[in-house]
Amino acid sequence: PIFADESCGTSADIAALGDVVHGVNIKLEKCGGYREALRAVRAAQTQEPTPLLVWIGVMVGSTLNSSLAAQLLPAASFGGDLDGWCLVDPLSDFFEGGFDVDHDSGLVTLNNTTNININNSIGGGSGVTLKQKVSQ
Repeated sequence: PIFADESCGTSADIAALGDVVHGVNIKLEKCGGYREALRAVRAAQTQEPTPLLVWIGVMVGSTLNSSLAAQLLPAASFGGDLDGWCLVDPLSDFFEGGFDVDHDSGLVTLNNTTNININNSIGGGSGVTLKQKVSQ
């Protein structure tokens, strides 16, 4: 199948792509956030005459953006990639948690189904894990 990747930004782009691709790569960063990403997923799923395949992707970023995208994976009809955090220096990723990946099977498991379960590794306080100290 042929997927639109960089050509797919928001739900408004879906209709124009339906005649030329089989699917779309929906990225939170390109959509501008979670709600618009959900709108884009819905637009792809209801595309006429044929629904588009949905791939959930991320841009290069922290564990935070990959964890948010992981929440959208159940809506993907074709798969996804959450590798944006792999391309970031660990010292600049101020978040941890969110999801686990079984590298043998490719299975993604959300750490907590009621929220994104991300810890800010800079601050302190309830539910926050200090991973590193950054001078301000």
